[in-house]
Amino acid sequence: MHYNETEKWHDFSYRGRNYDLSHLNAKKLSFTDPKNGKTYTFFVTYSFHCFAKDSDDLTLLERQELMYSAPRDKRPFHFERYHDSTKLPEIINNLPNCHTFDAGYEKSALIHIFDESGRKIYYKIVFKAYREEKKLRLHIETAHRVSSLEKTKPRGFFVIAKNALLGKPLKSNP
Repeated sequence: MHYNETEKWHDFSYRGRNYDLSHLNAKKLSFTDPKNGKTYTFFVTYSFHCFAKDSDDLTLLERQELMYSAPRDKRPFHFERYHDSTKLPEIINNLPNCHTFDAGYEKSALIHIFDESGRKIYYKIVFKAYREEKKLRLHIETAHRVSSLEKTKPRGFFVIAKNALLGKPLKSNP
């Protein structure tokens, strides 16, 4: 893959501990629509917004110690986002079975609910599916916890995939 997104993330080290980010390296995934048997193969990439976040709560020293430099930007490493990001590959592998919806600006999102320590967590993943150089791309722009579910109209993943393949923009739901 030769795209304008990071294909391989370097690990983050903090106070003698290493945080492996290889789970967010680029990969190729195929999804088959059970209704028509059509297979869509995507090259999947992840933004560093899945594990990094600036916060006004950080001191200048903490911000410096936690700074993660990506190829085009830098932000402080965020431990909660990192922990949650370890579940992203499994969620993305199961994308056709997740709740996907219009997030505006030709982007789609899903909110995945998972249990952690006995409580419900709402997890929002914003992604864009598109065609580039005759290949399908799925770029995860951000993923983070949210306090509640948004009221949205669903948009099936295979509708998103078909539009990406045809190079058609997604129409926003009313």
